[in-house]
Amino acid sequence: RGAVQTTGASSQNGMDFHVDWAASQFVSKNVHIGIAGYFFQQITDDSGPGAKLGGFRGQAVGIGPQIGFMIPMSDGYQGYLNVRGYKDLETENRPNSWSTWVTFSVSPAAPAPAAAKSIVRKY
Repeated sequence: RGAVQTTGASSQNGMDFHVDWAASQFVSKNVHIGIAGYFFQQITDDSGPGAKLGGFRGQAVGIGPQIGFMIPMSDGYQGYLNVRGYKDLETENRPNSWSTWVTFSVSPAAPAPAAAKSIVRKY
């Protein structure tokens, strides 16, 4: 009977750097729309015995629409739902496609604005 032995020949991905950005405008108290983008650059080579293609550094730049919703919740908390779609404009050693990101977070609600105080003047 033979035994299967693995050699652990796997590659190690290189380190990368990325920047995400967004700009939007509120269209109501709880909804904003805008654009979003990102830049991705792999700054060190892939390595290890499984890295058959050499350093294979990747790079990508993408841009697309976004929409966000502030969701009032109970007990002084609010939810935030954000949907972004990115179209890859420039890629190197990465897939070139559309991608969609959906995020949801819960945080304490923003404090209510203070009521404006009247100034009383006596003459």
